[in-house]
Amino acid sequence: MDIIFVRNKLPALIAINLIAENLISKNFIFVRHCLEDVNENPVMGDSFYKMIEEKAFYTMHIVENKGLIRCYLHVYLLSILAFISCGKFYLSGITYYPYSVAAKLNPFLKIITLDDGMANIQQESSNPYFSNKPYGDSSSILRKLLNFVFPHGPSLFISKKTILHYTMYKHFENIVPREKLKYVKIDWESYLSDEDVLFLKRFNKPELSILIGTVFDEKEFNSKKDEQKRNFLKNFQKEFLPKLDLIINHPRDCSNISQLKIAKSFHGTAESVIEFLQNQSTVNKINIIHLGTSSAHIVKTFSKVKIYN
Repeated sequence: MDIIFVRNKLPALIAINLIAENLISKNFIFVRHCLEDVNENPVMGDSFYKMIEEKAFYTMHIVENKGLIRCYLHVYLLSILAFISCGKFYLSGITYYPYSVAAKLNPFLKIITLDDGMANIQQESSNPYFSNKPYGDSSSILRKLLNFVFPHGPSLFISKKTILHYTMYKHFENIVPREKLKYVKIDWESYLSDEDVLFLKRFNKPELSILIGTVFDEKEFNSKKDEQKRNFLKNFQKEFLPKLDLIINHPRDCSNISQLKIAKSFHGTAESVIEFLQNQSTVNKINIIHLGTSSAHIVKTFSKVKIYN
């Protein structure tokens, strides 16, 4: 019995495709990996998660903020179930310690990973997916123990244990060697709802300008990307808004930008929206403005798209 752990929309899409191609066992357990609450990301839960739940033998949740030990016990027991039933672990995140602990105590566990946004391909020093160091906070005895057991961090341990990685980013370096990568092609338009299609048919002019939204409402700005967001927000009304035809809302964004009349939340992904628009005969060019979104690596391959980061 296979176990699938999913925590956001992109790996959910990959999982849906693997299920459709019978690459995942018929009877599988679906685990929704949540950070704070089982009801977070409600839009995604009503669409992409539901598509997986309808096929799953059983669905359960792990919530990080409920405690490390509690989550670890759930993950470890599932690893035992996968092992005795000759199943596999499908993980969309490799930075979470309970996954590493379960793999450490169950060395014969077969681990297959899925893309988790650009984290899988952005090899920068601040990206924990490519880190070879333990997490810095050693204030608790448990964290000190974990850092001792995994001196190079959880990500490096899981990536070395991975036997296969499914990716949507063709021709990119990833968390595993190229021989372990398998490319997944997505039919983006198929994930638009009837309501999405009806709305998008209104955009029938030769040139469109679209902003792919992000989470604009962070309380603190720390990273380089956050600084980009702050500068963008400062100049948005004057410099960008008059040029835009559409804003594709990020599922977690609750900022004023997401409330504008030209802002819209879709059942499909940003890639789904842009592919639909570029396939319209009246559209000749689509200007895409974004701030480091993972969608950019997909949509920049579309023939009518021009990217502005």
